[in-house]
Amino acid sequence: MIGIVPARLSTRVEAHLIDLVILLAICSPLLLAASSISQLGILGFSLLFSSILIILILYFTLLEGYYSTTPGKKLFGLFVISLDTMGGLRYSEAFIRNLVRLSDIATIYLATLITKGNRRIGDMVANTLVVSRDLLKLEVPLGSSEIASDVRKGVIDALVERLSGMDVSSLASVEGRSLLYNKLLDEMGDVPEAVRHAAALLLSNPRISSKYLSPEDVVEVYERASQLCYHVESREILKQRSELMKAILSIKKSSLKFSKVSQVFSQTPTEFREILPYFAISLLLFFSSLYGAYLWKPKWLETLLKEMFGKKVIPPSISPWVLSTVIFMNNFRVILATVGMAPLLFMPFLVLIANGALVGLVISISKMGSIRALGFILPHGVPELTAIFIASSIALMVIKEIISPSQPDRASSIGNILKGKVNLMIFSTILLIYAALIEGFITRELGSSTIKAALFSLVEAIVLYSYLLLGSHVHRNRR
Repeated sequence: MIGIVPARLSTRVEAHLIDLVILLAICSPLLLAASSISQLGILGFSLLFSSILIILILYFTLLEGYYSTTPGKKLFGLFVISLDTMGGLRYSEAFIRNLVRLSDIATIYLATLITKGNRRIGDMVANTLVVSRDLLKLEVPLGSSEIASDVRKGVIDALVERLSGMDVSSLASVEGRSLLYNKLLDEMGDVPEAVRHAAALLLSNPRISSKYLSPEDVVEVYERASQLCYHVESREILKQRSELMKAILSIKKSSLKFSKVSQVFSQTPTEFREILPYFAISLLLFFSSLYGAYLWKPKWLETLLKEMFGKKVIPPSISPWVLSTVIFMNNFRVILATVGMAPLLFMPFLVLIANGALVGLVISISKMGSIRALGFILPHGVPELTAIFIASSIALMVIKEIISPSQPDRASSIGNILKGKVNLMIFSTILLIYAALIEGFITRELGSSTIKAALFSLVEAIVLYSYLLLGSHVHRNRR
């Protein structure tokens, strides 16, 4: 059938392999420097892994958001379109599509193999489709079913109608011998011989039709055919095909625009209030895990922690800028993975419980005492944990939509959640940048004075949560 169908899976795999080769080339400096990076210990390995994951998401997001394709896809004539707008991707759609790619990778792209239309999880959530430029060619279904015959007749009649007003003499000398050519000739009624030959030739030979008819001409043929068909299903198939073709033709470079800072800060409080119940659940899970690890102090976890962090995790000579960058990259990877792997259900719980247990155990076994250890955690911990709780809350909302969707289409329900929380995710990234700078430049100094650290953290918390809880109200009142 010739309705909306994705590009062939084998072609998409070949295109993806080429993109992976390009990504490998981009990441090669990092891989070559792996031995030097490893001297930073666990921080170095974290930086390496985080960098590769972030580059992966940015590569596909920026290219698909700007061109609606990537080098690998373009080589095979593939494009990604939005089924919401029937056009090129917006950056938010490209980001969501590729953020959820983490779930696809974790399941070895299983959804692509078993879902209708071979669409991966990211495509279903973002409501996007990978299509081939081959769909711009003129073709008819060859089946003998009632719908296939109706569609074929509609396309033939529409093409004959169009050719009747054109000069087809240039096609008169072109041979059209083929089984399909003869079949199409037999299905045409009382049509002038020159037009019959031209129509059968164009429908049976894509190479000739692409030279004689422009893609816009083919779209018009399909649109007219959708009006001539008898069955409603046939009309819908042809209408979808023409809409898809127009979407491919309308793709153009997108301007590289990012959300305005004012928009992010004005919308974030509203989006934050929408996640409050899930934010409360995130807090409960985190602090329950923290308190349990603090009291329980499992020996095996204590041994593991000392092996990982007991030595000089942060070399004294390390630049605060380098330290801040490593910390940000690590935490940014955490929130990307938390949201991107939410469809797999386990990730937000794993992040909250693991981080809570880690903090609780660090406080419990610290040689400097629990209170002083908190002084080294809170100044950067307030914004950092808030960002992690926000990411976990969004992920928990996704899980809720998987279990009990608010719309008949579960993927659309998840997509609406993610599209509606883009500003909140951007704000979380800003929080992580701030937290990394605090940890890199200020935490050591503040940690030496528990009172200073406590006062600094209290001011942070008051300002941050006053904005998140009341910011939208203030913005609305000013308007």
